[in-house]
Amino acid sequence: MCRHPRLRLRKPQVTSAARVKGFTKIKVAKFVDIFEPVLGNFSSHRLFTYEDKGLIVVQHKLCKVISLKGKRSISLSSAERGSLVTIVTCMNTTVTYVPLLLVFPRSNVNTELLDSTPPGSIAACHKAEWMQKDSFTYRFKHFVRFVKPSKKDLDILTRDGHSSHSRNVEVIDCARENLVQIYVFPRTPLINCNLWDFPSYSL
Repeated sequence: MCRHPRLRLRKPQVTSAARVKGFTKIKVAKFVDIFEPVLGNFSSHRLFTYEDKGLIVVQHKLCKVISLKGKRSISLSSAERGSLVTIVTCMNTTVTYVPLLLVFPRSNVNTELLDSTPPGSIAACHKAEWMQKDSFTYRFKHFVRFVKPSKKDLDILTRDGHSSHSRNVEVIDCARENLVQIYVFPRTPLINCNLWDFPSYSL
């Protein structure tokens, strides 16, 4: 470190092995070759991207607080594990947001779960703490109702290659019926392609 002042100690970013293996120069180039030619045929407000994020309902990172020297009991913090709520977001390039989907780790939906959420938000429940095929199907149909695609105004939706998205035949059929073209980002070993042209969608 003394001999090489450009070096620094840094915290590593948490990244799954599938993302590392899937995000290669060859796959990115393939994705660009498929995706770039169609962009000229679409308006910017019809290009949407989708992302989901897990939110732990119990604080798990503690910030520093100011206290008197020598004082032992400073503040209280929850030591519970907490549950994970998956928040699914979707927006276009003109910063128009599709209302949220919140997936709760429980069996039944309760309307109180959506208290104080943005208008139009919807909820789904599943015992697992992550996105499932039925949850994403529900979300995609909600997306279609919100953006209202038509032959004169087609939509593009980009997303990651999770199996609940990329191997969901019901979503693919719904996309065909509603004139939505779906493109998968190169994050997993799945080969990226246009789901609109199903025969070219190879594994």
